[in-house]
Amino acid sequence: MQPKDYCAKWVPRKYGITPEQWGYKAKCLEELEQVTGLARNTLKNWKDLTTEALYVQKLLFYADFYNELSDFFKKYSEKKVDKNTT
Repeated sequence: MQPKDYCAKWVPRKYGITPEQWGYKAKCLEELEQVTGLARNTLKNWKDLTTEALYVQKLLFYADFYNELSDFFKKYSEKKVDKNTT
């Protein structure tokens, strides 16, 4: 998964900021920094937030999968709690 695709999917969902809004790129870099462990200066050097580094693409793929699972389990557990309270 390319960094720009990861950001386009998760920055709006996690932070409520769309690509057109001020602060999007900063949040994108912050999220990529957290997920990949790479320095912000390294991330800033990627033209259009793309990279050929396969290990980064795989890290982002796994982070995407983890985020999807987390969202699913949160929704599932909320529904389960709602069922038990009524």
